[in-house]
Amino acid sequence: MAASSCTMRAACFLAFLWLTDTLSTCAGFFPGARTTKLSPFVLKSSSSSSTITAAHKEELRALIDASIASDENPERLISEFEKIPSAASPNRSPEFLGEWHVWYTNCPPPSNGQLGPFQGTSEQLISGSSTKSYKNLLKVPPNDWLTATLDGVWEEWDGTLLVGNKTQQQKQDFGEDHWKVTFLKLQIAVLGHPLFIKEFPGNTSRIWRTSYMDDDIRIVHAGQTGLKEDEYVFYTKRTPKP
Repeated sequence: MAASSCTMRAACFLAFLWLTDTLSTCAGFFPGARTTKLSPFVLKSSSSSSTITAAHKEELRALIDASIASDENPERLISEFEKIPSAASPNRSPEFLGEWHVWYTNCPPPSNGQLGPFQGTSEQLISGSSTKSYKNLLKVPPNDWLTATLDGVWEEWDGTLLVGNKTQQQKQDFGEDHWKVTFLKLQIAVLGHPLFIKEFPGNTSRIWRTSYMDDDIRIVHAGQTGLKEDEYVFYTKRTPKP
């Protein structure tokens, strides 16, 4: 039993060191593995934003899910999905809050649910305006024996870039679909017992841009500066990934 416990602690310690190193490039969620193989799935219907139908939307949704299940890159399909009209001012909608599960991201690990050598799932819990807080949760089966929890807070973004103190000029109301998020604390636990806790400096922030949201799907682009050039895409759903 003692040997097994030591082995577990050693493995978790290595995972912790690996995770804290990757957090230097984390874009606001837990980062996740980039898939380079493009999806072979092809749309049959028109993708013009003016002619999008319910059938076209369901076709896209099915193709994205099939691509993810086949470990193919769904980014081209996700870009098509983003053309579909969705909620106005999504970041201010109550529907933005609650639990979201990461189905796909092109960010470096562990946003795809991988923590060191361990494969799990990644999800996010967002609280409302009274606390303006969120948690990114990584859980490793069976029974979530290993977890990583990133606590943070959010605020509407005013357009000021996180580098150079310059402001994006092409948009007046950034807050309707952009948040500035700030990391507070990272905790790794085994069997519910905390092993490591890391406090972040107060300026550890990222920018989230919401490009699409409905009652089941949310697409967020997260980056380190507020510029699109360094964004990663996160395709999230209300339902857990199979």
